[in-house]
Amino acid sequence: MAAPLIVKAKIKLRELGTKGLQWNNLVSSDDRDWWEEWFSVLQQLNDIDIPRCLFPDEENITRSELHAFGDASEEAYAAVIYIRNVYSDGRVLVRHVRASTKLAPKRSISVPKLELNAALQAARLARSVIGAFTRIPHRRYFWTDSSNVRNWIRATASKYQMFVSHRVGEIQTLTQPDEWRFVPGKMNTADIATRSAIEEEALPSRWWDGPKFLQDDEETWPADLSWIAVVEEIRPVRSHQATVTTSTFDWVSVKIGVEDIPDLVRLEKVFYDLVKRCQSEVYSEEIRRLKKGKWLQPNSSLLSLCPVLGKDGLLRLGGRAGRAKLPYEELHPPLLPAQHSFTKTIVRAFHVLLKHVGTDYQISYIRQHFWIPGGRELVKRIRYECEKCKRERAKPGEQLMAELPDSRLESGSAPFTRTACDLFVPLEVGLSRNRTAKRWAVLYTCLVTRAVYVDLVNSLSSDDFLLSLRRFIGLYGKPRVMHSDNGTNFVGPEHELKEEAEKLYADEKVAEFMNLKRIDWRFQPPRTPHFGGTHESLVRSAKKALYTALDLESKKLRHPAEDTLRTLLYEVAGLLNGRPLTAASTDPNDFRPLTPNDFLNRPSSADPPAGHSTTHCPVSIIGTSREWPIYSGIFGRKFISSHLPEERSGNPLCPTLKSGMLCWRSTRAYDADNGISAGLRRYSQGQTA
Repeated sequence: MAAPLIVKAKIKLRELGTKGLQWNNLVSSDDRDWWEEWFSVLQQLNDIDIPRCLFPDEENITRSELHAFGDASEEAYAAVIYIRNVYSDGRVLVRHVRASTKLAPKRSISVPKLELNAALQAARLARSVIGAFTRIPHRRYFWTDSSNVRNWIRATASKYQMFVSHRVGEIQTLTQPDEWRFVPGKMNTADIATRSAIEEEALPSRWWDGPKFLQDDEETWPADLSWIAVVEEIRPVRSHQATVTTSTFDWVSVKIGVEDIPDLVRLEKVFYDLVKRCQSEVYSEEIRRLKKGKWLQPNSSLLSLCPVLGKDGLLRLGGRAGRAKLPYEELHPPLLPAQHSFTKTIVRAFHVLLKHVGTDYQISYIRQHFWIPGGRELVKRIRYECEKCKRERAKPGEQLMAELPDSRLESGSAPFTRTACDLFVPLEVGLSRNRTAKRWAVLYTCLVTRAVYVDLVNSLSSDDFLLSLRRFIGLYGKPRVMHSDNGTNFVGPEHELKEEAEKLYADEKVAEFMNLKRIDWRFQPPRTPHFGGTHESLVRSAKKALYTALDLESKKLRHPAEDTLRTLLYEVAGLLNGRPLTAASTDPNDFRPLTPNDFLNRPSSADPPAGHSTTHCPVSIIGTSREWPIYSGIFGRKFISSHLPEERSGNPLCPTLKSGMLCWRSTRAYDADNGISAGLRRYSQGQTA
């Protein structure tokens, strides 16, 4: 409230401190007279009455306005807040709310900047006052007698220098530009609290009641100024002009062959000038600082290499191995930038010289003559772009596997409805002391359930094969479709066996038997071993188990007896029929893995564990044949949900061969769908030129 008197004392106290006076020093006569006058005027505060209520007769108030005034001088700047209440009967009441003062900085500062500080102080003081009010004013008005401040607040803060920009930005955050208005200096009541001169009246009446125009209607208030762009304190725009000198040398025309490598590593002929020019284009700043004896910049790419300048003026590799008894050129090879085209040309020449060797070998060889920061990546890129290396590193192109045939997916049929058969392993059995004979194994497998039956035949005659087939039909029923190999895709030691098998399948007796039993016999095309992948994999498993068993038997007998071999084949079939078709779950509440024996109405294992057999043989012992459809449905759903999804997976989808890929023919394969010979191609991802 008494800010006009307090600010005068603050100004004079700072003056005394500037003169060097301490608290215990006497004040001189001139200053003493001022302080005595100030103390006498201060006594007038005892006679001042201040109304405490800001909103008297509040129920009749129709409009409340907050008015903030800010002003500054070279000594101090101040802000004062008034509340203006308009009543329903037309009365206007203005009350003093709060004031705040600050001394001007000691350093010299322009008056417009001081006025800007006063405006900022008024905005901050208004925010504080409104936060304490219980009645929010209808509108705010901020008054300043500086046209520069008025125009700064209307403009964009970022266009001015830091001092003005920061303060204008805060004012624009606390207030709106349209809330600010211009007031003449004589009407600005904040001016009373900005000077040290003592007046006769300590606190004039307008300090309490505000300017006289606040008692009038808004139409009679001082007119606001039109906006004018203020060029003072505008942030200068600096334009920087840089001259970049580009090399006019045609590096693309530089050719380095294998025959040029000796001159290159010795830096003879034109190669010394080329290396020096290359370094000056990329490492000019490093060379300049090293010539002046200065350290490299912290952001230099060569800082970790401790580069040095050689006697020949080239930038060379440094380090701590200077005492090694090696040639100077190997201890301190010249540095070459990896991104420069000249360096790439050198790496290509070494790549050809070293016969397209690997990355590690080539980079170690190059570093004996040149040091390339990031050289490993450059060598890899050169190898990747080399056409010869593309051909050497090319992998066979793989296409997505075709759909599975319907024979593999007929899940609702009985076991062995679709069967594949194959003959394998001519084995010698002992007949008597010095007599042996050959026997062959026939493997029958269900293409859907993967169940297996293995039998022994005495010869490859059609009669022996038909007897084996009749035994199979007697055990498992007649198959509707029979698949077999044609014998032309086997080579090696079993060639004779497959030739006989081909004759066997073409025998009229076999055809007559198939016609009699109404069995559809289907042969896979020649040179398509993948057509018989199902039974071929089982033949491999049967051979592996059989050979292991025969090794154990051979310790007792030189040649197994025929009954022994037949027994081993049956055991192998039982072993294969007990293998799991689905993955074993880690959850103890899940169903056990599905096996081919589940579809053959047998226990899942040839050696069931001890306990109730109902947990291991759910069909054959628990129920009768009438319950088989129920359990077959359970196994079928398990088969469809667990086994078939695994059958869908094939090789991952490989990139499709497209025009432009580097490909060539290496072997020939058979197109089973079209019955023609097609080329198996190898490919590389690189594009041909």
